[in-house]
This record gives sequence, structure tokens and C-alpha cells, in this order.
Amino acid sequence: MASKLVAFRLPDDVVQAIESESRSTGKDKTAVVVQALRHFFELPSALESTRVDGLQRQMNELQQKVEKLAEQLNQTTLSQLK
Repeated sequence: MASKLVAFRLPDDVVQAIESESRSTGKDKTAVVVQALRHFFELPSALESTRVDGLQRQMNELQQKVEKLAEQLNQTTLSQLK
């Protein structure tokens, strides 16, 4: 996912909390801020978006297969009736 450099001024206590979380989790500060903002705005994580895209693709493929099977069944049924 593309990202954009953005500058903000933050209160010292917020910066300290970000740095503390970064140290304790091993994540970089950007990842900490992005995770917090995604949570606040109720946005899916990049991983969740990837999973949703993958599931959507699988659903589309399954739908096509079901439609093809239904068509084959219909043709088989019609040929047996003749």
C-alpha cells in the first residue's frame, strides 16, 4: 500500500507514548501511529484488506464454478430427457 510523508505536531506525552510503545513492541514509530489511527478510525489493517481481497477473489472463482456446474447439469438433464 502506498504511503505519504505527513508532518504533525504532537504533544510531548503523545510522543512519549508512541516511543514507549515502539520500544516495548519492537515496531517502528510509524507502525505504532498507523495502528493507533486505524483502530481509532475503525479502518481495516493492511493484512485484513489483503485477506478480504483474497476472499473476494476466491468467492468470485467459486461463483463462476457453480454457474458452470449448473449449466453442465442443465445440459445433462436436457440430453437425458431427449
